[in-house]
Amino acid sequence: MSPHLFTFLITKYPKFTKIAKTGQELNIYSTNPSKAEALLQMLTDSFDYLATIFKPAYPLSKLDIFLEPSIGWAMEHWGLIVYGGNPDRSIMQHLVAHQWFGNLVSPSAWKHAWLSEGFATYWEKQVAKEAPATFERELYIVIDNDRGLVPMVLEPFVTLRDLERYPWLRYEKGACLLKMIEGMIGQQPLIDAMNKYLEKYQYEAVETSLFFDELLSAFDKIRDKMDGISIQELGKQWTTQPGIPTISVRKGNGSFVLTQSSYYKSTTKWDIPIFLYDPHYCTGPGMNETVTFQFFKKEMTELHVATDMADEMMTYLETRHNYPCPPAHRARHLLSDLKRDRNGTIVKRALDLLNNKHKEFQDSLVKPFFRR
Repeated sequence: MSPHLFTFLITKYPKFTKIAKTGQELNIYSTNPSKAEALLQMLTDSFDYLATIFKPAYPLSKLDIFLEPSIGWAMEHWGLIVYGGNPDRSIMQHLVAHQWFGNLVSPSAWKHAWLSEGFATYWEKQVAKEAPATFERELYIVIDNDRGLVPMVLEPFVTLRDLERYPWLRYEKGACLLKMIEGMIGQQPLIDAMNKYLEKYQYEAVETSLFFDELLSAFDKIRDKMDGISIQELGKQWTTQPGIPTISVRKGNGSFVLTQSSYYKSTTKWDIPIFLYDPHYCTGPGMNETVTFQFFKKEMTELHVATDMADEMMTYLETRHNYPCPPAHRARHLLSDLKRDRNGTIVKRALDLLNNKHKEFQDSLVKPFFRR
């Protein structure tokens, strides 16, 4: 266990308790009964959902949460979560997922922290069938600044600026990589690989390559679609290369013509799975049955795709998946990014788009990946 995950609590706060479906005691310690009850229900929903998915089983007899809104942050200590702020179902599911990803299996170094934060972010956005309809989250990336210029597996940490950029990478970009993998092999094979990884490395500290090794059998089943690219090679590209790709799409003679470049004006190229789908059918849990993909290999200058293969196409790292983002949630992230945008990059690029200076790039960004 990583040392920063250890903590203990001595408190006189009242305790609010429920029992999980798997028998563990779920407790909230708080002086605010209404917030405690709301958070306890979220904890129960998230724990019951994730505990039925992950293997091995949650190893402790209870999971406690110390609710103190004045501290303004949250921390996933093993078996004792410290929670600040108001109850939020997404944050709760993120913290519960950490009990497996980050706690049961820990990154061996901070440069591999996406194995903790990227996985927890991926799972915070998965919605249990019984969850309230208001629990709608969207996996998206704000790319209108330069935080993506460093690789996701960063070696070594060099400057404070690198540390400021890195949280975005290990959270959202890590989750998007997992979502991309899900698109290729399907969610259940991805879950199976995650569980193999958890069972094999429980109580150990690991590095990035070990997770991709556990995906080998799943990707072996789609070898004919991988165009000679191994999952280890693909994983290394997306975790160690800086930035994200821009895919530009134009209509050719009987086909779509795709080109790729780095959003950050570097010469970096990627092997990119291009997902093809019919938006009339890809709106629910069975979406992987109607989504296909083919690779845009890094050595290719263009990829031509016949127009009868799909109505729309996009890649995960530039677009959105199935859950619409609440406007207030999007606004909070935008304001946060504007505060960090000291050089006015976001505003300048927005004005460029409005003035149609980047029409082709604009068209490639504004369409959602899935439509309702």
